[in-house]
Amino acid sequence: MLGSQNNHPGWGLRLGLLAALLTLILAGLLWWTEPSTAPVHATPSPSPGEDTLQRAARLLAQGRWRAARAAYEAVLRREGPSPEILWQLARLWAAEDPVRARAYVQRLLALPQVPNRYQAPAQHLERALTRALAVEHPAYQLVEAGRGLARLGDWALAREAWRRAVDMTPGYAPAWAYLGQAEARLGNPQRAWEAWHRARLLAPNDPLPPFLMGLQALEEGRPYEAAGWLSRAVALRPAEPVFRYHLARALAQREGFFHQAWSQVTRLVAMHPQDPIALQLAARFAIEHRVHLEDAALPWLRRAYTLNPQDGTTLLLLAWAYQELGQPDLAMRFLQKAQALAPEDPRVLHMLALWYQSQGQEASAQRYREQARRAEAPLYLTPQGLETSSGK
Repeated sequence: MLGSQNNHPGWGLRLGLLAALLTLILAGLLWWTEPSTAPVHATPSPSPGEDTLQRAARLLAQGRWRAARAAYEAVLRREGPSPEILWQLARLWAAEDPVRARAYVQRLLALPQVPNRYQAPAQHLERALTRALAVEHPAYQLVEAGRGLARLGDWALAREAWRRAVDMTPGYAPAWAYLGQAEARLGNPQRAWEAWHRARLLAPNDPLPPFLMGLQALEEGRPYEAAGWLSRAVALRPAEPVFRYHLARALAQREGFFHQAWSQVTRLVAMHPQDPIALQLAARFAIEHRVHLEDAALPWLRRAYTLNPQDGTTLLLLAWAYQELGQPDLAMRFLQKAQALAPEDPRVLHMLALWYQSQGQEASAQRYREQARRAEAPLYLTPQGLETSSGK
């Protein structure tokens, strides 16, 4: 569930491969404060429930979690369940009480009709909460609930969960490591480094803190420092493909170290010749740097495709590789396969937009850009009721 920026070389595309490679998509959300006593201006002549829904949405958008939760629960008591209300209550409780959160998400999934807008995120959150509650360790439960929120891009509430975990159990290193990641995603790098150093002191042999520190150093433009932290993570867990991929990235940014970077990539494949994720990461590095596309990247991706023909990431990487090789027809063939598997995947829609743009078909490119923008908008950024109250 780790992240990195998407700055696409070539025709402008760098794929998000894993939760570990997600982008910095949020910054500066307000932290929880006491509920405001200022009046809320509603639309003309609203029903009591409508007024409360609007107020809940506004509080939610401001990051005032407890006040928003109380408002949504008032609507639930007055109006009965709806996908919007149950979803917001599920994610708000996930940062504090995973048991209650799972109860709300299960109620949501049990509704006779669940719109697509909620189906996949709710299923994802239910899996994360079920995994969290499988262990009788309150801090662990909050850490796993926070990871579930973070995978949905909900970094502000993930931070709330991880803060509660460190308050509850100050000696629990994973909570500090993930808290650092949330602070970095929310634009607080100094707090992030402090949390990671705390995690390292508590668990010096845990590879997660140095890995996250390496990613942040890369993000801040310090590849020499990043390579040191990532080398430490690889030394602690040599078989982890993601660690070695990012070490290769850091080495490639150091002058005169590209040969060492490529050695890390080939070693990654040698260690995991039948692992689709390892093959994807290795091929991604080759495509990003426009090296060994025909003799390495394509064979690795064909092997990954043979291992799992239904993996959309492999299909997207194949499309990217063929586009870089100047074979747009083959690129489109794999894009269409990826679209058939996941028609609303924003990665697919972005790539289709870029493909049409490369072919000079701007109208089609713009249509797919708009679809991608709608598909990747996190649910919590546009709560129903906020749209109503703002007149949109």
